[in-house]
Amino acid sequence: MDYLSRHLAGLPRRLNVAPQLDSIGFIPEKRDIVDRIFPSWNFSFVLAGEGFYELGGVRHKVRAPAVLTQWPGEPMHYGPDSAWREIFLIYPENCGEKLRELGLMRENRPFWQVGNPHRLFELAEEFETLAADAELESNTDRLDCCAVRLVLESLLEKQLGVPGRLEPELRALAGQIRRNPSRPYDWDEEAAKLGISRTTFRRFFLAYLNLPAGEFLLNARIDRARRLLIETTLPVAEIARRCGFADPFYFSRRFRLENGETASAYRDRNRVGG
Repeated sequence: MDYLSRHLAGLPRRLNVAPQLDSIGFIPEKRDIVDRIFPSWNFSFVLAGEGFYELGGVRHKVRAPAVLTQWPGEPMHYGPDSAWREIFLIYPENCGEKLRELGLMRENRPFWQVGNPHRLFELAEEFETLAADAELESNTDRLDCCAVRLVLESLLEKQLGVPGRLEPELRALAGQIRRNPSRPYDWDEEAAKLGISRTTFRRFFLAYLNLPAGEFLLNARIDRARRLLIETTLPVAEIARRCGFADPFYFSRRFRLENGETASAYRDRNRVGG
């Protein structure tokens, strides 16, 4: 489907059973970066691609499928690395209380990974078909309801399929990785400790920490390396070893890839007192 944007505000509803959408749209290849304050309550369904979502100065990696939210008065900064596929839902400012009451919008849950993408993609296709129908007025109630189902489906597995105990335990593991990134981590072993499969472990870790476990570990090791480069005079090869990199040449490649400069150049540029 090509780019599509439909304005629903003011169109008649026959049943009024769901929060009424103001506007909707489909962007097959979104390339622009959003940096603005919205007057509305919005959901952005990232169906393909990856990028970032920055809120309160904290930048998060976004990988499809995922849902981003925006709300009135909050500076929003997000967008694709190159391009992503997106469905957007826009609700007027006066819908905020209803969206909160239904549990669909929470400012302390600004974005999330989708736990059941297969069902979400089915609903997205249904939504796109309704939105593209020439008889838009006959579908306003259906679109309002389908929009709620889209948000609900994106949340449902995360809310009902994940035992409550897993989030604190996975966050505790993340804290352990940050404190001691140099030790080897066996994800099969960590999954077994939680009584879940490796596949489930990977899905839950991504949902709660917004990064795959391996990438989270790599970032923690690179962060530790940055500190040691600035705070010590240890040789680069020794820093690599202390940060869990068995191969100093691999460390050098990864460091340059992540930072855009060599470890030595990073040290020279940031040396305390230098």
